[in-house]
Amino acid sequence: QSSENLQFQFMIQDALSLSKLCTRTVKPNHAIGHDLAIHALKLASKSLPGKTIASFTGISTNSVQRILNANLKPQASRTLPVNLCFDEFRSTKNAMSFICIDADTHKAVKVLSGRLNKDIKEFFINRYDLQERAKVKRVIMDMNAAYQRIVHELFPNAEIIIDRFHIIQPVARAMDQIRVQGLKQLDVHSREHKVLKSLWKLFHKTKPDAKQAHYLAIHDALMGGHYRKLATIITT
Repeated sequence: QSSENLQFQFMIQDALSLSKLCTRTVKPNHAIGHDLAIHALKLASKSLPGKTIASFTGISTNSVQRILNANLKPQASRTLPVNLCFDEFRSTKNAMSFICIDADTHKAVKVLSGRLNKDIKEFFINRYDLQERAKVKRVIMDMNAAYQRIVHELFPNAEIIIDRFHIIQPVARAMDQIRVQGLKQLDVHSREHKVLKSLWKLFHKTKPDAKQAHYLAIHDALMGGHYRKLATIITT
């Protein structure tokens, strides 16, 4: 064999040996380093969306999701807490997932990839016997009627409690709608119009301070549709 052929063979062998080298920084057959993956997980722990994590780390959104799937595998709790929270969240793209947590400790009981009632029922019935499920006294959730239909089937001794946020939210929206209706009845350049438009936060306070003691009078006039009385209260 010529010296050129021998040299070429040696080059191939060197390349093959280099391709088999391993490092603690990057796992075999992986392109993303360990430190970068840990950084992505820390960002995810702060409830940042996948696109934001991808922009911070310089990797794709799909890579972020693969890192999360490979490292975050919550195991179901062996026992059920007395107070449970049911909710759903957007997990990947347009997919919605189900999460159940301990209402007292906020620790996850289980995260399911789907949110359908049949998946939730199948998990709890197969995982916990009736005696364990009977220990649950309260299930806190939003106004999702679908979840309400299966609560007593799964937890015979539990009562349903609607999260107060989901009660206050529609009330606040209704108050804002009435406030906007009142604005439409007033002169755009009037003082009362400016007050109702700029001080909208007053109508979301449970206990206005002493400097804004006229809040309740303004509130009653607004909610009752007494716009002349409202103008008098504001201007005096």
